[in-house]
Amino acid sequence: MDNVNTTTSNGDIYTVAGNIGEVFFVTAESYFAEAPDIPAVKAEDIYIEIVEQKGTLENPYTYEDVIAGDKVLIDKSGIWVSGVINGEYNESNGKVSVGAKPAIPYAGNNIVIAALESFSDGEGLLDYGTVAGVVVELPAANVNNVKTHLSLKNSSNIVKGNVKVFGDFDGTNPEIPRIVNTRDYVYDGGNGAGSAVKELNGEEGEARYVDVHGRAVSKDAKGIVIKIQNGKATKSVRL
Repeated sequence: MDNVNTTTSNGDIYTVAGNIGEVFFVTAESYFAEAPDIPAVKAEDIYIEIVEQKGTLENPYTYEDVIAGDKVLIDKSGIWVSGVINGEYNESNGKVSVGAKPAIPYAGNNIVIAALESFSDGEGLLDYGTVAGVVVELPAANVNNVKTHLSLKNSSNIVKGNVKVFGDFDGTNPEIPRIVNTRDYVYDGGNGAGSAVKELNGEEGEARYVDVHGRAVSKDAKGIVIKIQNGKATKSVRL
């Protein structure tokens, strides 16, 4: 949505143009101060609330949103979160394994997503606080090949790649925020990381279809349908 039509108390309709981001409010005073060519109206004549839902595949929460937890997250379950794969969190010592050949080998149980700037090409261990990311647990059940494709034990070349994961927020320990019950992903690669998710299993992989909230739908469903296959997402709209 790019434009919002608003009606004043006297029935005149104006269009507010611009990108729709997070929740914000506009009054006649603040808007018309920027548009002096539009006839002035009283502040109480117009009040707009524009909301674009976050946590969807197209507008995911960031790893920073998850770190902020209750201060930002509106939804706690069934949310998409984006970040850069930095390494793997070690439960035993609270360190993050990084690099192609980390000092503690990757176990394949989770990934840590954070900022690209936090990434280290070293082959040692980093303090969790240095990375300051989110631990994304990889399910043993391997739903939608999440563990097969995102396990650094299977493929350390995806470290430093952009990823979106779908799961539930766990803020039990606010010092180490987590995404649990991870049940879907989209791997965008980039940043010099490997992009061979397709080659990880050597086959085309099963295609699945979801709406923007990550809920399974028929490929012929009306509205926005997103096809996810081999970690890649393509969108189509059926009216």
